[in-house]
Amino acid sequence: PVTAAVAPTPTAAPVSAAAPAPPPGEPDPLARSSAPAARGGGFTVQVVSTPRRAEADRWVAKLRGYSPRVEEADVHGKGRTFRVRLGSFSTRRDAQRFLAGVTAKTGAKGLVVATR
Repeated sequence: PVTAAVAPTPTAAPVSAAAPAPPPGEPDPLARSSAPAARGGGFTVQVVSTPRRAEADRWVAKLRGYSPRVEEADVHGKGRTFRVRLGSFSTRRDAQRFLAGVTAKTGAKGLVVATR
């Protein structure tokens, strides 16, 4: 079964805490290059899943600095959904670190999902 991410309210105030610095020798999880839009990794960050394309487009505009993409999916019992996703990561840990940074910078919550 497919589970949908619960979208935060678009008017949520951003969290002001800074994301922790990466350990020496590891890439910055907030650097744009660490979140390529193309698939290729085993994990991605899903920020929202909504039945309304207009809502997905609003999230894309809000997160434009992170190279967001919209993926359409037909979910059994729910119909068509529009998922706003960020990045492609080889490990779940890298995706979780990136999500923590996105949440700290924008207030947007999400979840790490396996790329299919």
